[in-house]
Amino acid sequence: MKLAILYHSQTGFTRQYVDWIAEKTHADCYSLTEAIKADLSACDVLLLGSWMHAGSIYKLNKLAAIAQKYPQKPVLLFCTGASPIASPDSQKALEAGSQLLKIDPALTFYCPGGLNYDQMSPGNRLLMKAFASMVKAKKNKTEDEKLMSEMIVSSYDISDPKAIEPILVALSAIETKTTPSDLND
Repeated sequence: MKLAILYHSQTGFTRQYVDWIAEKTHADCYSLTEAIKADLSACDVLLLGSWMHAGSIYKLNKLAAIAQKYPQKPVLLFCTGASPIASPDSQKALEAGSQLLKIDPALTFYCPGGLNYDQMSPGNRLLMKAFASMVKAKKNKTEDEKLMSEMIVSSYDISDPKAIEPILVALSAIETKTTPSDLND
């Protein structure tokens, strides 16, 4: 099975997951800019990846437009985020992604990443700093808000190669269903 990973990464966390997946699957990897120009007809499966931004998956519409050029190919989706676990916002974003891509929600995945203020665009850095100040100033914080308030004041990395395991399992299931022996049954 030939896998193509199409991704957008601003601060490096999504790219780290792309590298880990490619290491295990020998996938061809295309940044969004490269994917727009690429001929993906020789690949069997597309894996789209990007990062959470303000409750949505950044550049997902552009990645989806590329995938829609190949309607016969299975598509999977993952996003990275700054939370150690999939937040309700990331779950909603993945659900919206599965609807946009017309794929089973079981083919969507969350991978914890982190924050890298040095690699953020100036606008995103400003927004994150303002958000951090707002969360810090909030009275009567929940436990989750207290943890978030501590986490988002500076850069951190919680990415974990174990987070790709469900993606690899899903890819294996797709490959098993598309082998020539399965097609002859």
